[in-house]
Amino acid sequence: MAECELCGKSTALSPALIENTKFLVCQSCLQHGIKLAEEFKPTIQKPAFKRKEEPISIFVEDFHKKIKISREKLNLTQEELAKRLNEKVSIIPKLEAGRFYPSINLIKKLENLLKITLISVPEEIKEKKIDFKNEGLTIGDLIKLKKK
Repeated sequence: MAECELCGKSTALSPALIENTKFLVCQSCLQHGIKLAEEFKPTIQKPAFKRKEEPISIFVEDFHKKIKISREKLNLTQEELAKRLNEKVSIIPKLEAGRFYPSINLIKKLENLLKITLISVPEEIKEKKIDFKNEGLTIGDLIKLKKK
């Protein structure tokens, strides 16, 4: 048995129109609306997302190899690097294998300590024109425009 969408009672249900909304309700809740003849299944509406852009990689090519090479140039073990970065030791092997993408904070720490560049802004983002009629305009877009 299914549950009534109004009171939650487990019993036989009937379709009803209550305040211009279709529900599956029990016999006692049917008095609050009009019984419908047709069968229907309640549908859950998913939110409509307007933008489906492909993710853009901000990491330089082979960033994980750059991390390993720079660490080795400084004669640091993975444990020593983790300690200097104040991060877990288990993160460093994952980083160097390319199985872990660091947060912005960790990127900054790595760049400062190892004296390397790990992120770059793709040209399509640098040259992106701002469309003021676009509904997706953010405050960040306006700040970028002001800096130019």
